[in-house]
Amino acid sequence: MSSLTPYQLKALEYNKHISLTANAGSGKTYVLSKRFVEIAMNENVDINNIVAITFTDKAAGELYSKIAKEIDDRLEIENQKSSTKRLLYLRRSLVSANISTIHSFCIDILKEFAPEAELDVNFVPIDTITSQDLLDQSVEELLKNFVNKNKFFHEIKYLIRYFGSKTIFVNGLKNSIGKRRDILELIQNYYNKDVDELSNIFRKIFEKEFIGIIKPEIRTILKAVKKINNHVILLNETNESALEAQELLGELETETNILKTLELLKKLAESILIKSGKIKTRGYLDKDFHQKFIEETIRVGQFFSSIKNLELTKESGKIEKELAVFGKVFTSVFSGVLKIYQRRKKERAYLDFEDILLFTEKLILKKNVREYLKEKFKFIMIDEYQDTNEVQYNIFMPLLENLKRGNLFVVGDEKQSIYMFRNAELEIFNKTKVNLSKKKGGGELLVLPHSFRLAPKIAAFTNVLFSKLFSEHRVEFNEVNYNELICAHPEKPEGNIEFLLADEADGLKESDLVAKKILNIVNNLKLSLQFNDIAILCRKRSNFAELEKVFVKYGIPYLIQGGKGFYQQQIIQDIYNYLSFLINTNNDNALVSILRSPFFTFSDAELLEISLVKSKTFFNKLVKYSKINIEKNEAVVRLKKHIAMASKVELPKLLRIILRDSGYWTIVAAKPNAEQELANLEKIISIANSFSNQSLKTRYDFVSYLADAIESLEDEGQAATRSEQNAVQIMTLHKAKGLEFKVVFLYRTNQVSQKDNAKSKKIYVDKNYGIMTKVPIDNNYFGNYKSAPITWIADYIYRKKNLAEIKRLLYVGITRAKEYLFISATHKDFKFKDESFIGLAMNSIWNYTEDKIKIDSELKFMRGADSNYEVYSKQLNFEIPIIGSIDFEESKITLTPGYNFPKEIHTQKISDSERNEIISATKIAVYSQCPVKYRLTYELGYSKLFKMQKELRNLYEFNMREDEELKVLGDVRGRIIHTVLEQEVKEELLDEAVEQLLKGELLTETLSQIEFEKSKKSIVADLKRFYKSAFFSELKKHNSYKNEYEVYTAGEDYFLYGIIDRLIIEKDKLIIVDYKSDNVNSANIKRKSGQYFKQLKFYSYTLSKLFPEVNEFEMQLVFIISPEEKIVNSISRKELQLFGEEIKSIVWKIRAKNFQPNFSHCKYCHFTIDGTNCIKQNVFNN
Repeated sequence: MSSLTPYQLKALEYNKHISLTANAGSGKTYVLSKRFVEIAMNENVDINNIVAITFTDKAAGELYSKIAKEIDDRLEIENQKSSTKRLLYLRRSLVSANISTIHSFCIDILKEFAPEAELDVNFVPIDTITSQDLLDQSVEELLKNFVNKNKFFHEIKYLIRYFGSKTIFVNGLKNSIGKRRDILELIQNYYNKDVDELSNIFRKIFEKEFIGIIKPEIRTILKAVKKINNHVILLNETNESALEAQELLGELETETNILKTLELLKKLAESILIKSGKIKTRGYLDKDFHQKFIEETIRVGQFFSSIKNLELTKESGKIEKELAVFGKVFTSVFSGVLKIYQRRKKERAYLDFEDILLFTEKLILKKNVREYLKEKFKFIMIDEYQDTNEVQYNIFMPLLENLKRGNLFVVGDEKQSIYMFRNAELEIFNKTKVNLSKKKGGGELLVLPHSFRLAPKIAAFTNVLFSKLFSEHRVEFNEVNYNELICAHPEKPEGNIEFLLADEADGLKESDLVAKKILNIVNNLKLSLQFNDIAILCRKRSNFAELEKVFVKYGIPYLIQGGKGFYQQQIIQDIYNYLSFLINTNNDNALVSILRSPFFTFSDAELLEISLVKSKTFFNKLVKYSKINIEKNEAVVRLKKHIAMASKVELPKLLRIILRDSGYWTIVAAKPNAEQELANLEKIISIANSFSNQSLKTRYDFVSYLADAIESLEDEGQAATRSEQNAVQIMTLHKAKGLEFKVVFLYRTNQVSQKDNAKSKKIYVDKNYGIMTKVPIDNNYFGNYKSAPITWIADYIYRKKNLAEIKRLLYVGITRAKEYLFISATHKDFKFKDESFIGLAMNSIWNYTEDKIKIDSELKFMRGADSNYEVYSKQLNFEIPIIGSIDFEESKITLTPGYNFPKEIHTQKISDSERNEIISATKIAVYSQCPVKYRLTYELGYSKLFKMQKELRNLYEFNMREDEELKVLGDVRGRIIHTVLEQEVKEELLDEAVEQLLKGELLTETLSQIEFEKSKKSIVADLKRFYKSAFFSELKKHNSYKNEYEVYTAGEDYFLYGIIDRLIIEKDKLIIVDYKSDNVNSANIKRKSGQYFKQLKFYSYTLSKLFPEVNEFEMQLVFIISPEEKIVNSISRKELQLFGEEIKSIVWKIRAKNFQPNFSHCKYCHFTIDGTNCIKQNVFNN
């Protein structure tokens, strides 16, 4: 796709608001990038006046790359000087463009208006783990009140009885916090009323919705019943069931009373249905005619199955009152725990994900903020708009004065809205479309109907299937219209579709069927397919295990993308057991587990022998056993070594040492799913690193955290992996959204999801109706819980919405396939579940009598280039085979499980080598000072030990934000100064900001009030002096800059990473500014600046790789207490290339363990005991 189609060209117009519906594979990201550059080039606006919002960080990165490519492509062909100048400006400024997720966008706004949002200026967005930890503490605090019979005692007692256990109650309460916006609104609208008034509201809502929503459904169902019934009477005009049904149908057509309507419907069901809800075959509709009326029979069965649970009796009023009581009690306890949770976050200046949106929504209500942002954001583009929600709508619409100003461009596809479980509201897309259509001359609804992705047969199959599945369109059920695909894929290859159906009676497993098909197509040389062309898409993650098992059986390499159950993986259990043993050597279970694991690989027979040795603990038994069985002594030595290190070495480093010493890395690397396992190991080390960086957290806390996570955090995703490996990719359908593959398998398509949302002892929040659940009657907590009529309505709508989303999920799965589509299922006598993927498909397109499905479709094609496109139609007639067994020749298969390592013969000693490590500026600077100092700091982890032994004097200040493992005296002061400069705190607010930051460092607990004030005054004085300096005045003149700019780029086989205090972006020059908070004087400033420029060179080198068009790099170093001593150096690209070679040399020396001392550095090094002699001479030589 090198040129714009007429449909895409229309979407580039930005003189009006546009809602763009983009079919799968239509090139919407291409349009977004083109539109962004068009606006930036042709409108007299700053790049920061344009906003592009995407659904994920990954999508934001992809859009950024495409915009950058679009700019580069234009630069190559542009010959007008003014346009070239503008393009160069855009290329330089792109780094500061508003291309992000909604959360990142809101964080930037909140940082800019923190006081107006009533937030701490140094607020910290927190992840799910931290949020969950705070929430657990909040619930625990609330429950203490219950135990002490203080506040909420009676309410909590009532709720624990209702839920049946404290655990279920607590989980329900914690889950409700994520829905706090809706619940707070419900409290304001409903739950501030008394029980009688609230129960009356419930009844009125039910009656209104029954007439508005259920009555039209009944009319549709009656038409279906009438069609079936007329056929039965045509065959037998005396059929008693049909005649009774005919009479009831007549009464129902005129009945207006809800109670009478329900009674008549139940009588009708008794006439034509059996107990299971299926249409009668005996004495009514003969089995041979069921297929003729398949659509009607399914619809009738589903409706009557749902309505049988709706009862309007004298008891209904009692149920409604109990529902009102439950809601009022639950919301009061919810408010209590929310108050504690909000307080705990505020004390730490934390914002969780939900806060970020809610605070922004509230902030934009302030006129001065709104007016400022309206002027700033003139063009707003939102991708994946079908997945937005009301909060996001309320953030953007005020900035556009509800479409009266600015420019809005939303792009999405209602057919791909599959995130209802994440609170996505398809209604918002529809609402926006309605608003745009009402905007005379100012809004337009456009469609990208073409698909460059789908081969002709797959496009035709998609059109035939979904024109039937999406034939109904009731917006209250989130049902969507279907706009047919125009095939922009070449006519050849046509593509291929097959159904793979495993019959339970034959004993053939569906997983075997899929594995054999994969082997057949990969071994068919004519197809030229590899394993990494193939994706297996599953509805549930629970399917992954059976696929892994069968792929190992057949030797098929595979990767799991986005699998959950991270903490339940065996490698995490192994690490948990190892650490559990290290902190308690009497933990026999943990020791036995790790001895059996890949850490030591003891056999069960050996463990039995050890257990028979006389001693109190298993570890003592092992020690005794190893004295007799010398080959086991190595295990004891290793364990003792790790026990000794456990209290001295930082947790992440300890884990790496354990994994290295045991050869665990090597064992994992030999597995078929090695890449996933290795990525999971890196993830647990990363988690350990984050955990150890939290204040007051110990390895005991980490082991406790792991125990809880293994027990309860089943939804934690496994680590992301690279997709370049030649392996089949296994993922969920949700993970596959936005991706495409040559070959797609839809697996286990006869599975269904939960139907009812309202269950006993479970709540769900409906923003329109309230807190819905089933309730006990007369305090009978051991009897059947009942649904109030309003609960039935809410549940009915939920199930209809859920079914509509299941259809859309199937659409997403099918439209991931470019050339080959295989749909597999397990069945019994070709009976499929109605709401399963296979059931939905087969009931729409198969007659259940042949072993193939015939597709007869007129497909539109689009061909052309350079805006000269034509659309033409072509008749496609083809058959889709239904396959129940697959043969393959095993002799043809030559597969190697796991990694395909090249085979080489080496005669030298085998040593461990590192790859893909992260190299920071600080590491390069430390090695340059002295390789021994580097080894002590990074290889052996002795920094903290020596810090305790002696007072650090004249110490080099390391950038603790890049290498937190090395902390120095005064790091709190340095951290606060850097934070103030990053946040650009105004001079008049310095006292308040510094005080808050000091409190955040918990210094109020370690310093006296006098010491605290003295520290604050010292930092504020230094900052004020800096603010008044000529250097700072010069800094403020630059408009295009980034604070705390992260640079991350690839080296040869390592990664370079750093954080630049301030990056100033000029026309053809980058200025790197580094703040230092050292206590320097005229005697040592020259030496220190010399050391620091190594760090600045490192930053310049990484930037030279990221900004290839820039040739001039200026490095500015300033000491905060002596800003007049600003030191400036420039460096050319050629010099940076030489420095790159120096970095490479240092990395290789580190890997080769080349740590020769630099004696000239000893007098400045904190590792020298007396300030003169190298510790290597004193210690290592001994």
